[in-house]
Amino acid sequence: GALASGAVRILDALSWTGDGHAGLYHLRSSDGGDHWGDPQKIGGDDARDADLAADGEGRLAVVWDTAGAAQILAQTSADGGAHWSGVRRLSEEGVRPTHPSVVATADGFLALWTQTDAQGASALATARIER
Repeated sequence: GALASGAVRILDALSWTGDGHAGLYHLRSSDGGDHWGDPQKIGGDDARDADLAADGEGRLAVVWDTAGAAQILAQTSADGGAHWSGVRRLSEEGVRPTHPSVVATADGFLALWTQTDAQGASALATARIER
């Protein structure tokens, strides 16, 4: 899971579950965590190893890998998680990426992860996620 705070008393959380409702879920609290809104599913049933970032202006970014670590995917929200973009693939074909992280930047978000190529070489990979 992940927790991000983009404004005073506003918390955004990301939780993974495998029991009956497999996948990642985004939840938001506007009162510092005393109460939480309904969970919204992010990605597919195979989404895991996720991270979440908030930019302080209501924009959010979520990144995750998929079961089998076949790809790094992302979704963004411009309205605090009320609506989400379509899923965007960040990693290249032909590599085995895993365990992404995401941070807010001045012009959007930056995703980072490790990946292994077909020859077994490991590297750090990054992708910008524009506003």
